[in-house]
Amino acid sequence: MTSSKYSPSLALAARLWVGAVLAYAGFMKLMEPAANFQAALEQYPLIPSPLLPFLARTVPWIEWIGGVFFMLGYLTRVCAFVFMFFSLGFIVILSGPFWTGSAAKGCGCFGQSGFTLTVSQAYILDWANFILSSFIISVKKKFFSLDRLFL
Repeated sequence: MTSSKYSPSLALAARLWVGAVLAYAGFMKLMEPAANFQAALEQYPLIPSPLLPFLARTVPWIEWIGGVFFMLGYLTRVCAFVFMFFSLGFIVILSGPFWTGSAAKGCGCFGQSGFTLTVSQAYILDWANFILSSFIISVKKKFFSLDRLFL
């Protein structure tokens, strides 16, 4: 796939998609009290309770800053690896209620004032972001990327 002449442009589209989704998600959560996101995280039994306050305060910042970096093409491979594992972690966490027989009311992905996704929709979005991030790692040539200027 990396030898295709369309790989750099597809990677740009994928980078912009994943970056925009994560930057928006982080920004929307940052515009609300951290307690709102922490309450959303509490419905997922696979997250240990002592980690909830830390995650509620750090995940939105990583999403927002990393998403902006990703869209700009700055540290593209680093961001792609981080978001690939973030997406995988989200997939595992979203699967928790299914494994335990409980029901999650929503994903909390975009805060309370952003888009509202069902857990199934968030699951699909996270799989798409995982696949796209994995693809971006494999593409050597970068279009419209700050990496081309600085690295």
